[in-house]
Amino acid sequence: AYSSFGSECKKEALLSDPKIAALAKKYGTNVTNFLLAWALSQGISVLPRSRNPAHVKENLKALDIKVSPEDIEAARADNQTKFMWDPTKF
Repeated sequence: AYSSFGSECKKEALLSDPKIAALAKKYGTNVTNFLLAWALSQGISVLPRSRNPAHVKENLKALDIKVSPEDIEAARADNQTKFMWDPTKF
């Protein structure tokens, strides 16, 4: 299964990061929508998953958030491990 925020241990660290929480508050949204918007603002495709219709509707709000280049950079963590699937290796 796919998860936009990584494995459970990585997800918890990311979702509880005070820097990310402050940026989410600045944009008037929750942490998960800020992170989705952060990726989308860079042209990165995300595939959030949910079986809960309310969560699906909430995730769509990320489409309306445009994160500034300064805040995109501010959200980057020097000590975070990044994961991505490389379609050229398929």
